Amino acid sequence: MNALRALPKDKLQKIALAAILSVIGVGAVGYFYVGAQFSALSASKREVADFRQKIEAMESASKQAACDERLREQVVAFAEEQKAAMVSGDPFGWVVRQLSELAERHPIRLLGMRPGAKAQHGRKSRYEIYTTRIEIEGSYDQLGAFVADFENQFPAAEIRSLELTPNDATRPVRRATMELALLILPGSDKPATAAKKDAPKETS
Repeated sequence: MNALRALPKDKLQKIALAAILSVIGVGAVGYFYVGAQFSALSASKREVADFRQKIEAMESASKQAACDERLREQVVAFAEEQKAAMVSGDPFGWVVRQLSELAERHPIRLLGMRPGAKAQHGRKSRYEIYTTRIEIEGSYDQLGAFVADFENQFPAAEIRSLELTPNDATRPVRRATMELALLILPGSDKPATAAKKDAPKETS
């Protein structure tokens, strides 16, 4: 300290100036270094946030795609079920086969089926319907269960009329006559497309 006091005033000023400049330089270096570190940290945080958003977006898109695929499969399955419940091929043969299989699941008697006729659907102009009449026999509850099962298996069909014989206390079995209208699968009764004719041979 005494040595500094012994120095000339101008040297002391130079030393003080150099010390101040050194402090300023160290501070500047520290400021820019720390500032760069903060900037890098902020940039890293932004990148992490961007990646997180992208990952969340990809997960959401993946879940949506899975939902869309399940929905598509459900729609296809529903369409196939609807087609299976529509008349195809020979209408009367289809009705005999389907209703016989349905009746086998119930304790009723299928007494008879009458050949029906095709007609245009009243509300769905692009569809045709096949109408027929069947006669079944069973108890009141058995007939009701058969009708309910028919409506579940053929949701697009209509029961146009249902006639029951009068109740007889001496005979619990009753007879029912049902008039049915079933949708025909469009194009199912058309003959196969004829083979294409051979192309004309080129003339020389």
